Amino acid sequence: MKLTPPLGLAPLAGITHRAFRRLVAELGGVSLFYTEMLNSRIISTQNPWKDPYCLDACLDQPLVAQIVGGEPEVIGRAIERLSPMGFDAFDINMGCPQKAIMKHGWGASLLGKPDVAKRIVARAKQATTRPIFVKLRSLPGHDLDGLVAFVKGLVDEGVDLIVLHPRSVEDGFKRPAKWEEIRALREEIDVPVYGNGDVFGPDDALKMIRHTRANGVLIGRGAVVRPWLFWEIVHGRKWPGDPLCVLKRFLSLLTLYSPPPYRRRQFLLFLGWFLRNWEHHHHLFKVAMGVDDPFEATHLIEKEIRMHGLNPVNTPIYFKI
Repeated sequence: MKLTPPLGLAPLAGITHRAFRRLVAELGGVSLFYTEMLNSRIISTQNPWKDPYCLDACLDQPLVAQIVGGEPEVIGRAIERLSPMGFDAFDINMGCPQKAIMKHGWGASLLGKPDVAKRIVARAKQATTRPIFVKLRSLPGHDLDGLVAFVKGLVDEGVDLIVLHPRSVEDGFKRPAKWEEIRALREEIDVPVYGNGDVFGPDDALKMIRHTRANGVLIGRGAVVRPWLFWEIVHGRKWPGDPLCVLKRFLSLLTLYSPPPYRRRQFLLFLGWFLRNWEHHHHLFKVAMGVDDPFEATHLIEKEIRMHGLNPVNTPIYFKI
């Protein structure tokens, strides 16, 4: 799968649903999309055509279905159920650090189970002719030799692309991503390696490519705060639009694509990051939290911004607060 430019929207639980993917696609510049994590146990036993997490948003192409799980056979059956839906590739999540995921032996827990990880990739390759990706993170203690050995085992089983977020589970977001691990992995394996982590502006994306020789870049938090970031990377200049218009468009897409029970939670998850584009974003978020209707919340946010003359910030806060 050749992408031009080599820029992708990284999967983020609760964020990279259909509405957000469509928003980023409309703003432009991105060439690869991921679904949110899809639970292999659920997908393998239910009709994915009725699951809003499994549906596309028309413009979000090529689209990768990200599968989370720890049982090779279950993951294989999940991919077989999803294959008729036209996904361009399937990604096995071996990097999620959330305790709720790891306690099942999924996500980053698989980094400590290389034999299971290899069997998962082997079964996934049997289930589809589409490419199989693996998104993972650094091993505990940043054991680089161990990481290279782990990934080489996946390559032996036929994995087609690796995405590395070079932070370990214990790092959280307290330490900068160790981009040198992306370069080391790139030099040691024969399949494409995409980098992920600490790309918040056009210069960061170019630096990652230059310093790591990665085949491409996935962007997560940076694109949630500024969904137009891909446009800026591609065009090499500041995006000329109005963030308030982006917020309103997101809400209209949320209404179009998300079932009513999901909307307020998805809206607030997005706002927690996106409002950092303005001064006093904590205040704006409290205003939004005070009402149940996302349309009313958006109206109140705009009113506060205009009434108090809140200015967009040049450098938003990207770490969790």
